[in-house]
Amino acid sequence: MAKSETNNNKAADIERAIKAKEKEIAAIMTEKEAAANDAVKLVAAEKKERRAKSELEALQTVYKAATYTPPAPTDQQELLAGLIKYQEIWDDRVKLIKVKISEIDAEAAEIEKALEQAAETADAERTIELSNRRNEIKATREHLIDMLQRAEALPLYPDGAIQSEWDEICNKLRPEWDNKVMELKVLAKAYKSAADALIQMNDTIKTVRDTLEKKQGGAYFAKFFTVGESGEDMIVEKPYISRIISVFNSVFSSHDTI
Repeated sequence: MAKSETNNNKAADIERAIKAKEKEIAAIMTEKEAAANDAVKLVAAEKKERRAKSELEALQTVYKAATYTPPAPTDQQELLAGLIKYQEIWDDRVKLIKVKISEIDAEAAEIEKALEQAAETADAERTIELSNRRNEIKATREHLIDMLQRAEALPLYPDGAIQSEWDEICNKLRPEWDNKVMELKVLAKAYKSAADALIQMNDTIKTVRDTLEKKQGGAYFAKFFTVGESGEDMIVEKPYISRIISVFNSVFSSHDTI
């Protein structure tokens, strides 16, 4: 049976138990009304009500845990998307200079052709004009090459940009982080309460069983409550203990905690 199907079956069982417990509480309320004039019966009914409500609260917490689906983790690429704008600014700056160099080179090529034509027609004025422009282009190109080298040498990220991105990520994720911490604390508290309740109930039942066995001459009763259970699926796995602790307390370096 698939894990998701097993979880769905467990959730359905718990939901049925919740409805049954709600009916039980409703019946106890009727019992309390009927026992209004009988102090002994009223005290007993109130005791049953407190126990039933406590059990209902525990079932509702367990149901929440059984049906809990954690949200999808935020993608690293999504969190680092803020860095893209710096790369784009850097690329656009370099690209713009390269485009200007290409335009200058194209004009220089045209001038060389025009100079050949001017030489063929012996057009001295045109030759002088084109030569002057060729010198201007050469000087301009040298300046553009120097500008390109300076642009390529500029840091990709301005001072404080990375810190600013990290601060933005922290502020963005803080509510989600706080929710996850709160959920885990609530479920951990519910787990401990449920474990304490089971252990206490086990002790009570064993004491009652021992008393009854003694009264029937020491003959043992057959196992009943724990048939088919090993308890292994009720224990929080040990790796989670160290992993959760390591999230908040690093053994090696304070930098290992976020």
